[in-house]
Amino acid sequence: MWPSIAYDKSTMRFPDHRTLSVLLTGLLVALVSILAYSARRILLLFVFAIFFAYLINPVVKFLQRHSLFFRNLRGPAVVEVYLAFLIVIAALGYGFAPFRHYWTACLPERSRQISGGSMVGLTSKRCGSSYFFSGTEITSRIW
Repeated sequence: MWPSIAYDKSTMRFPDHRTLSVLLTGLLVALVSILAYSARRILLLFVFAIFFAYLINPVVKFLQRHSLFFRNLRGPAVVEVYLAFLIVIAALGYGFAPFRHYWTACLPERSRQISGGSMVGLTSKRCGSSYFFSGTEITSRIW
């Protein structure tokens, strides 16, 4: 019926080397993707740490060369940069402290009013401002 075809067992294998290579590469990519997804929070922390270290490196090098107390020592220069960063963050927090009431109390109320569509004729003395709408003109008055 069918012509008999003789196959040489040394040249014909299943699965083929190329097929096996493609399958194993795809499996490896899938496995690495699954591992990266499961460790995404830790990897994100490492990425931010590397980025922050890259950003502060010029300042650390400057302090390492020009420090009054710890010349040519990298560790104390890094500590100095971190302390300076914390002092700047604390100063900014202290500077924005008077606006804390507005950010914590008034913005959620304004958001609810905007999403509810009740902004027309809105007067709110609790948040320290009143808004009067007349057509397309908006007038805001801070009390």
